[in-house]
Amino acid sequence: MAEAKKIGIFFKTGISRSQTGSSYLARMLGPRFVVSSNGHYPGNYVEQALSAWECEKARPEVSRQLCETSKRKFLPETKLEIEGRRFRVKFYSYRGRLKSLLENAAYRSEAMRNFQMMEYCHSVGVLAPKPLLLMEGRLAGMALESLLIMEDLDPARSYKETLKELEADPAELNKFLREVFSSLARFNRTGIYTLDADKNILVKRQGGQYQIYYFDFDNVFPFRKNNPRRAGRSLAFLIRTRKLYQKLAPDQIAGLVDLYLEGIGKRGWKDAVLREISGRLSKKSAAFAPAKKPG
Repeated sequence: MAEAKKIGIFFKTGISRSQTGSSYLARMLGPRFVVSSNGHYPGNYVEQALSAWECEKARPEVSRQLCETSKRKFLPETKLEIEGRRFRVKFYSYRGRLKSLLENAAYRSEAMRNFQMMEYCHSVGVLAPKPLLLMEGRLAGMALESLLIMEDLDPARSYKETLKELEADPAELNKFLREVFSSLARFNRTGIYTLDADKNILVKRQGGQYQIYYFDFDNVFPFRKNNPRRAGRSLAFLIRTRKLYQKLAPDQIAGLVDLYLEGIGKRGWKDAVLREISGRLSKKSAAFAPAKKPG
């Protein structure tokens, strides 16, 4: 199995078939590979990215990471630069995952879902990394491995890192949280639901405002109907980070919930959402949950 991985599609020198229309790629790519791109970048970026990746994956440390990947891995040290713009890389292997292989044949791969969800976010005005290309090695319709190259958002910070920076400034922290909860409402209003919003947010601060980016859509559920349980679960994950629920007053948390529910047009969910949040956090958070109605 290790040897099979070592000679996997991204370790070959050739790439195969492209959907980009580039004559160079049409000559270089054979029947096993599919390259998907979009109109976010000039057409020659795809060719340059593939060439840069050929050099990058030849590095022993990168080669080792690919060999050791049994599921999916964001390559933290890999940055591709094309005409002054930086891109990041995520690698997927489905070879040891029979269920994923069958899903890839019947539906779309995890990487393709991620690629298409980033595209969809841009089409509906939600901030997300712009994908440059998705390259997949397929056999009988099944994606065996995938390579996703996307915009580098550095120096964006994670949600957790941003909270840590702002905890000493309650007014700025409250401003930031209001922007996050409003942003999540816009995100959910488009028909997208994610459980781990706290882990799938990157933050940029420009001109005193916060830009909230969503990323990592491998397990995001498009067009899954939102409801009080799901909404409460997502919000609980946001306020459990760095134990925010112990640091914010109950009326602050209720106000953030109000802001979110107003954003999705579901004010009537408030009591149910607060109970869901309370049930998912420690007993110390129960103070802001409404009492259950008798009967």
